[in-house]
Amino acid sequence: MNAFHAVLGSAVPESGGVISRIAGEFRVQWSMLLAQALNFAVMALLLYRFALGPLLRVLDERKRTVEAGLASAAEADRRLAASGERCEAELQRASEEAQRLIAEAHSESKAQSLAERQRTERELALLRERELDRIREEQSTALRSARKELRKEAADLALRILQGGVDESTAAQLTASAVRTIGES
Repeated sequence: MNAFHAVLGSAVPESGGVISRIAGEFRVQWSMLLAQALNFAVMALLLYRFALGPLLRVLDERKRTVEAGLASAAEADRRLAASGERCEAELQRASEEAQRLIAEAHSESKAQSLAERQRTERELALLRERELDRIREEQSTALRSARKELRKEAADLALRILQGGVDESTAAQLTASAVRTIGES
């Protein structure tokens, strides 16, 4: 009890104080209690420095990786939408061009024979079909490219997450989600 009084000074009266009486009943060894408190503080500091700090850095890095993957997927979606819009605009332009050519052919066909008009309409239909085939091919190529990129990003994201030490149930859920996403695209 003298060590405790030496640390606290006169904060605890020596004779019959409540703390002294309780400490006596429980046989508290003040020097051992002080050593354990100091040991706890040192361990807490070491754990914070060498365990919690690196863990927080790893979690921040993983968060940045996931955000980068999501941004990449959003960019792929944006490019796919832009490609679809370009294809639609090209299809609209081709349709307008075909309509213009058909109208032109009708005005000229009044002066020409029925055979000439049929020949012109066949040529227009072929031109439109070729243009539609070309547009469909471009759209198909753009969609394949976007899907391939989306699959690659999803696979890379899943691989990074799996390499990061994710437990089996979370890994299975993420893998199933990635497979569904790839299958839907």
